[in-house]
Amino acid sequence: MERETSMSKKFRRKEEETGVVSAFLTRKLSSRGNDTYNPSPSTSIFYGIPMKLHKVNEEAYTPQVVAIGPLHRTKRHLQPMQPRKDRYLNYFVERTKYDRNRYFKMVKEQEQNARGYYQDDINLNPDEFSNLLLVDGIFIIEFFLRMRSHKQAGVDDYGNGDEIFKKHILRDDIFIDLILLENQLPFFVLRDLYKSSELDPSWEHLMFWIAREYFKRGVSFEKTRETLERNDIWHLVDFLHSLCVATVPKKKLHSEVQPNIELSRSATELREAGVHFVMAAAKYPFDLSFTDDGLLEIPSMLIDRWTEYFFRNFIAHEHCVHRDKIISSYIILMSSLLKTPKDADLLVQLKIIDNQSLGTSEDLCSLFRRLYRRSMMDKSEFYYAALCEDLNNYSEEYWHQWKAALHIWEERLRHNYFGSLWSIISVIAGFILLVLAIIQAMNPV
Repeated sequence: MERETSMSKKFRRKEEETGVVSAFLTRKLSSRGNDTYNPSPSTSIFYGIPMKLHKVNEEAYTPQVVAIGPLHRTKRHLQPMQPRKDRYLNYFVERTKYDRNRYFKMVKEQEQNARGYYQDDINLNPDEFSNLLLVDGIFIIEFFLRMRSHKQAGVDDYGNGDEIFKKHILRDDIFIDLILLENQLPFFVLRDLYKSSELDPSWEHLMFWIAREYFKRGVSFEKTRETLERNDIWHLVDFLHSLCVATVPKKKLHSEVQPNIELSRSATELREAGVHFVMAAAKYPFDLSFTDDGLLEIPSMLIDRWTEYFFRNFIAHEHCVHRDKIISSYIILMSSLLKTPKDADLLVQLKIIDNQSLGTSEDLCSLFRRLYRRSMMDKSEFYYAALCEDLNNYSEEYWHQWKAALHIWEERLRHNYFGSLWSIISVIAGFILLVLAIIQAMNPV
């Protein structure tokens, strides 16, 4: 059993107080072949979010438009979507050469397995629960197929009768609802339904497209395929998180000298201490690196109105199951960099942060401060520990600080006094006149 530090024990006690630990089951996975593997009901699955987190930001954890699975199915504000789900099921059946009964029978065979994913008792009989899995699973698949077609062609291939794609706000809200932790279906249900349809694109290519839509950049088909080959993917959130982990190089989480989680300096302070920030355009989203010559490469991160939903649910997922704390570590690192609006301005200016709809630089800092409070972890799980240690050591060297100060002074001098050819000429002329005046004073006639 992995040894717990005092900090991890404290964190675990805190989680028990808020009810997270009681919200998921802890049992072993049984291993089988990939193609036929469906996790058993004894699999460790987390679906509930503690009430304490809900109170911080209810919208970030609760579906606003569509209920997926049994947890939110009875909420009144989600009922108008039910007829649209049924229509999407009909659309999907029309795409394929098989009828609805075939898909229902397939889901019914896995009903007990799927029921075991949910800790709370589901007040549905086997047929009702199987129908819920079928309708919701097909809705997810059909939604992504239509979204893919819509974006590739620039139009809705299925006519103007689809209200979801006539209203972009509705489409975007559904897009976010599908990655809420309490709004998930077992991953094998989606996989088996889609593979049995024999549609194009392949399952791997469809999931690759979905991942790119959520992450926008830094996702490869090879990593997507490798992630899908794993036999312990539980739901869509888990797939996307596992893909995050797969795209980041494995680094040593423990060091002989335990480093501080937070950086000793913010972004502007690091820059003044000699660190050069560079946007790493071709890297994966969470793959940061620091070189010996003081170059900190950070992939560009798009910040929009969905960012908080994305991060909050992924952080909750990391802390409620045994998953690498990549997202939590990223939030801790970014909150250490973004202490003031000037820090945010610097990263936006360098295009490391693409702030599309969050408002001011202070709003940007506030976002990461809010997320930081939900990202605390055992120090040994902090992914960027070695990077922070290197940054702290580099920025504490006086030679680097002196060089940075000289460079900043040169930039300001060039900007203030040498902004144009005439200003350069005037400064040179003034310097020559000063020298001549000194010579004349030293050699009076």
